[in-house]
Amino acid sequence: MHKNLAFAALIFWSSGSGAQQPLIEPCAGMEGYASVLCHKNVQEQQQQELAQSLSDEKQRKIQEQKMERLGFQNPATGSESQEFARWVAENPWFGADKMKTQFAMRYAKQLRHEQPSVLGRMFFDNVAEKVREKFLTGK
Repeated sequence: MHKNLAFAALIFWSSGSGAQQPLIEPCAGMEGYASVLCHKNVQEQQQQELAQSLSDEKQRKIQEQKMERLGFQNPATGSESQEFARWVAENPWFGADKMKTQFAMRYAKQLRHEQPSVLGRMFFDNVAEKVREKFLTGK
């Protein structure tokens, strides 16, 4: 019974956003073992949220570094960052296949220099097309 109360409190506490709802103490009114379990569950939830946040931040930094290597001045802002994220998701070889990635980065710098007006999705698609031509692969 106490475990069910602690679990229910944790579900209630973690289901909403702190920005949308007033801050409430999820373990308020609990006593003894139920309170201990509830606080333990809350702490574990907070640790998981922190770990996820750190992981998300690490992924963002990795993406920014890739953008910088491709010659973008400020990858953290603008629509090209979003386009790049979508493009990477559609081209899983980028970052995983060293030869293709290095070729793509060299070609991207060349394309950026030779045709600075080619931007956004068109730019990324041109890079992917050149990689497919070079390595004779399908999409």
